[in-house]
Amino acid sequence: MTAEEADAVKRQIALNLALSLREPEVREYLKKELLKQFGGDYEVLLSMHANDNITLAGSRVMAGKVSVKDILAGKYANRLRRTNEYSIDDIEEILQKMPLLQVAMPELETADANRWDAKSLVPLVAYIPSKKEGDIIPAYDFEGNYYELSAKEEPKQPVIVISENEWTLALSKNDEAARCPEILRASAYEDEHYVYVFRDKYEEAVIACGGGGVPPSGGGSTPPNQPPVSNPSCPREGRVGVYDFVGNTKFTNMTQLRRVREWYDGKLELRTRIYYADYQIGDVLEAASKSIRVPQRYFTECKLLFTDCYTVWYNLNLRLERWDPQHWGDRICIEWSEMDNDSEAATTTHTFKLGPYTKTIQYTNGDDTMESAEVWYCDNVLGEGFLYSTGTFNFYIKQ
Repeated sequence: MTAEEADAVKRQIALNLALSLREPEVREYLKKELLKQFGGDYEVLLSMHANDNITLAGSRVMAGKVSVKDILAGKYANRLRRTNEYSIDDIEEILQKMPLLQVAMPELETADANRWDAKSLVPLVAYIPSKKEGDIIPAYDFEGNYYELSAKEEPKQPVIVISENEWTLALSKNDEAARCPEILRASAYEDEHYVYVFRDKYEEAVIACGGGGVPPSGGGSTPPNQPPVSNPSCPREGRVGVYDFVGNTKFTNMTQLRRVREWYDGKLELRTRIYYADYQIGDVLEAASKSIRVPQRYFTECKLLFTDCYTVWYNLNLRLERWDPQHWGDRICIEWSEMDNDSEAATTTHTFKLGPYTKTIQYTNGDDTMESAEVWYCDNVLGEGFLYSTGTFNFYIKQ
């Protein structure tokens, strides 16, 4: 499916859903499912709920039960407008091609699903196009009227958003990874075609499935492909088997936070990757990757009407890996990014130096770089830990 075809589907689903929101039962159903916080955010995966039925008790348009997929496919909208122009043919095939399509309600400063009065307030339904025209987010109301929301300024009222889930991986059942027992045990849901796994669970399970991660430590002294650790009395020495954690974290300022987070994307989806220099092959390699979802409000405080805002410290408490000096040597690089799901976004890069080597990371799907920082084995990680800064993001590493 091309980007243009996918945008047309999202636009029609947004319009069809918006028209159905005149029914309080549809709104109350959506609120109930949004509050379950699939994957930790206010999101409803459509492939998971397509066959759910909603009973329209007092509807003048369509009394009785109607399924979610019938609403998406335009059955309610066609009945309301007495036409067939809202129809989406083969909605099940479309959901198979777009398994991460979702209904979301982003958590805003002044509104979210928990504060939404679904009995009386009918929100706009927006959709996120693959190619945005300027800063415009298209949206519809329950009368079918068209609106243009700002991509930069948060709405003051709750907004339903048709988008693709950023936190979930849909693994085809034809893929070898989807047949791995560890991934199957970690999965959140599966259907006829896909196994759905949250990113953080996938990262933990894929190592057991032989999909990468930290090489196992061998016995003996430091191998010749790494320089020796310069200070054997540093805090990590003698604490073999103890994990490193990311502790307190803070964006350097509101400009940097707003650069990586759009209101319609919901929670921040942060990813950190560990890189080490392999002196034997003469390159910088990725050792591990960790991801976590965090509401933006955890990183901010506002004084007056949410206009005078500033960044604050938040304890991420994210477990990393045990430092492996035999493979990683005396220093590593920790890189941060905020993940998106925009297949049409331009590729961006971040370049850093580790030892004598230079590494360039490419970011696709609209991922935003938060840059990187060099971390040394003998830094003092006891107590609150050692403070690092990428220029965008400040973070402590502790044991």
